[in-house]
Amino acid sequence: MKKSGSSESVRRTGASFSGPTLAGSVFRGCVTAVAAALLMGSVLGCNDVIGRSHVSREAGMKAFDAADYEQAAAAFMDATRQNPRDYKSFYMAGQCYEKLNLEQKTIFSYKSALNAMQSTEIGRGDEEFKGKIIDALSSYLARAVSREAEIEALVQSAQRLDVAPQRAAQDWVVLAKIYANLGDADNAIDAYNRASLLAPGDFNLAKTYGLYLESLAQPRRAEPYLIRAYQLSPEDVDVARALRRIGVVPGPSLLNQADLARPIVPEGPLPELKLFPSQTPPAPRQ
Repeated sequence: MKKSGSSESVRRTGASFSGPTLAGSVFRGCVTAVAAALLMGSVLGCNDVIGRSHVSREAGMKAFDAADYEQAAAAFMDATRQNPRDYKSFYMAGQCYEKLNLEQKTIFSYKSALNAMQSTEIGRGDEEFKGKIIDALSSYLARAVSREAEIEALVQSAQRLDVAPQRAAQDWVVLAKIYANLGDADNAIDAYNRASLLAPGDFNLAKTYGLYLESLAQPRRAEPYLIRAYQLSPEDVDVARALRRIGVVPGPSLLNQADLARPIVPEGPLPELKLFPSQTPPAPRQ
């Protein structure tokens, strides 16, 4: 009887373990399924938002091409509301407001485009479009009614200690281009110098500054910046042509030593000759 009771107890004990184990498995499966559904919903929702933003931007481009700048601006701003990281729509909104002579909205849109670029990896890597925005902003600020106030704000922003070097360099570049548009070469050079110290590895900055100095008929001052630009991007045609114009031949001799091909013979003392196992050094003479 004890044996039978013991067997029954074991069966009850086994049942008590199998029940929660099965329930736990079902619970974990449900949680996984819910999490997957939420993730998929999030991804689909994000794609849907980006899709609507793209549709609004396309509508804005059609209105812009038809010179309906009010309708275009509304469409581009709708695109940015759908996707605040859409820096191209912010830029195009600025183009529309500039056509409509709406100064504050123009400045806000161009600045928002630069800020939005920093929120995505694609934006941070889109140097060509960044240059396009900076050119538009600096050109507009150079003739804006609020020019002096905007220049002062940019100087204060660039000099803040809590601003990242790349952001401060960007502010100095905008200032340099404003001064260049105003024909103030001294202040433009000063701003470019400050930007270069903060971002020495910025190809577009080195190229732009070098070309600007060349346009001022200052080839010797332009030379180190054009050489730096060439070192950062040897395939750039504009830089190579500018170097030739100032009497510098582009080629491997301008590249950093670290960028040149490594010699076959290693640097430093030659390593000891290692003999094969079957070889033994000759015995020393007595």
